[in-house]
Amino acid sequence: MKQYFYVDANNQSVGPFPIEDLIKKITPETFVWTEGMENWAKANTVPEVMNALTNSQQPTYQQPPYIAQQPYQQPAPNFQQPNYQQQQYQQYDTPGESKPNNYLVWSILSIVLCCWPIGIAAVVYAAKVDSLWGQGRHNESRAASEKAKNLTIISAICGIITYVIYIILIVSGSLEY
Repeated sequence: MKQYFYVDANNQSVGPFPIEDLIKKITPETFVWTEGMENWAKANTVPEVMNALTNSQQPTYQQPPYIAQQPYQQPAPNFQQPNYQQQQYQQYDTPGESKPNNYLVWSILSIVLCCWPIGIAAVVYAAKVDSLWGQGRHNESRAASEKAKNLTIISAICGIITYVIYIILIVSGSLEY
């Protein structure tokens, strides 16, 4: 049985291998040699090697080209990298401003005393104010505070209207107390 050698990526002769093992390690462009050949030749020019390569069911191993690598140099630390997450929200803020009122107490009172469906929405926005402010999202925090305030006022107005209508109906005798 013939034994074959091949040239690896470092231009070194590797082998000997039987043809079954050789075809697992080479490509058609790899230089091979066996006893009886005058010089090294590409595998695709040696009939028995090329037949074995095309008849094999396994994909052929393709050696990557050898590339000399430079030694790794660690980059110098850069301590002045910007914090993009903070810049994204703080670029619109004015220095020295304070956290907006969350209107949580008023929102809860509007649930109990006035119109509870609108009061629940007011509580949801009131609860967002502090967490948004803590995340540095000041514009969103201000907007949530404004919505909580407006919903609390609307709930109070709806509650007052409901009580006035109720009192009118009692006074006029349409409802018995």
